[in-house]
Amino acid sequence: MANFNTHLILSTTLSTALAAGLLSGQLITFPATPLLILLGTLAGILPDLDLPHSVPNRLFFALLSLLATLSIVLYPPYPLPIWLLLLLSIPTYLLIEYISSHLFDKFTVHRGNFHSLLAAACCALGTTALLFHAFSLSASTAWLAGGITLSTYLAHCLTDEFSSINFRQWRLKSSFGTACKLFSLRYKISTLLLMLMTGIAFYATPPFSEISTLMKSL
Repeated sequence: MANFNTHLILSTTLSTALAAGLLSGQLITFPATPLLILLGTLAGILPDLDLPHSVPNRLFFALLSLLATLSIVLYPPYPLPIWLLLLLSIPTYLLIEYISSHLFDKFTVHRGNFHSLLAAACCALGTTALLFHAFSLSASTAWLAGGITLSTYLAHCLTDEFSSINFRQWRLKSSFGTACKLFSLRYKISTLLLMLMTGIAFYATPPFSEISTLMKSL
């Protein structure tokens, strides 16, 4: 299995190259370029989210707890005193940072469904839908961002798969076949949940016609 630095360098390099190519072809705007690079870099380390105490795992729950805490303080659903909002933010942070992360580590297995083509598709479609609906990006930019996240996610899985080959002795390690599979047959419940999430993400994606027209105009 490749280490974190390898995946980080690979995902950053690949997403930068892809974003630069899209920019030079005038398929995306300059302000959107750093966003696509960031998303591609994050997607390239996301498959190791199910590895307890790994950098992606700690980073994900730290950012999630921070965003949830800030959301409560800055965008409360009801007008409340600031002291009460700050008070509510403390258990929110602790709940996500410690309890949720512990439960996630307990019910996930490294190289389970996160190292699969299904997870890569879910990540790409989810990114596309989120950018289009939540951040009001154009349909073409959202789809291209989804394409970059798909590319770096798969690059991570393929790198781990190639690391399972002993090229000196030309033999396969016992971990071969676990890093880039279609989906996990062993963990059926998580597979079904991931299929459901992928279907919802696909339903929420913007029309593909805009990017098809954009590609034909090249």
